[in-house]
Amino acid sequence: MFHSKSFISLLIGDTENALPYLTFNEIKQVVEISGVPAFRKAVNTFFGEYRAEYLENIFSLANLLSQGDKIIGIILSKRNICSHFSTCNSEDLLNLDNYHKIEIIDKITSDAISGFIKQLNNIVILDNLQVRYDFSTQRLIFSKLNDIDVFVKNTIMNFRFLKELYETGLQSLEMNDYLSVVTKSRTILEKTFVTILQQYSVSFKDNGNISSYRGKVNRVLGMNPGGDNWNKDDARLNDLRNVISALNKIIDSIANFRDKNSDSHAGKQDPLPIKKAEAELILNSAVAVSSYYLEINERHKSH
Repeated sequence: MFHSKSFISLLIGDTENALPYLTFNEIKQVVEISGVPAFRKAVNTFFGEYRAEYLENIFSLANLLSQGDKIIGIILSKRNICSHFSTCNSEDLLNLDNYHKIEIIDKITSDAISGFIKQLNNIVILDNLQVRYDFSTQRLIFSKLNDIDVFVKNTIMNFRFLKELYETGLQSLEMNDYLSVVTKSRTILEKTFVTILQQYSVSFKDNGNISSYRGKVNRVLGMNPGGDNWNKDDARLNDLRNVISALNKIIDSIANFRDKNSDSHAGKQDPLPIKKAEAELILNSAVAVSSYYLEINERHKSH
């Protein structure tokens, strides 16, 4: 998680409705006051010229020391959060009694952390995790979800979200977590089809049957190779029809591979071995298929 670009972007305030924006110097100050000698020494060491790159490299050191929580705790502290909100320093607040001051500061801090946790859960759920913040210990608490597919029901697929899913898939790839890549690839396909079906109010059984979803989407968008939209009499489209037909097999194969062998079912049987090249092929195929269907959907809506 410490090496997730999305996670680091949340921590340093590069996203809206969450934590305050931290400048490069403020990030260095957080490292300085963390109290860990190696961190304090690292402040004067070159770890990158960009904010996110710098913190990611610091976290590489933190993993060795098991002290990454100290930096996160400082960023999520009342002192850090409130120092970036004008409300905490307004005259109206200064004129209040201590009880009401604390009440307002607690709310500002709680709202910022809640926004951060909400956005963080949108990231970690792709790794079959959920996270909460323990205010008593000031630590992030991660736990396993029973099924990653709950995520599919609560989000809408679009090109921006597809990019985020692809980036999390690449992160799993870099960590050699190839079975997680397969799970994310299936999630990409399922979310794409479910989103399109919901947009057109098409009824479907909520059972994760991607083949069924795909068939319904093809009918809604007129994508069946033998349909009128493909002009069966135009021989120039024969090869294109073959490509479209091949998509069906690719989609079904990715879904079946995940269902039989991915990390979601790792406790039920020994997963088949999968290497980086095959995992990357599956991820890129899922993204290409999803992008194609999203483009066709946009074209269909414009007619």
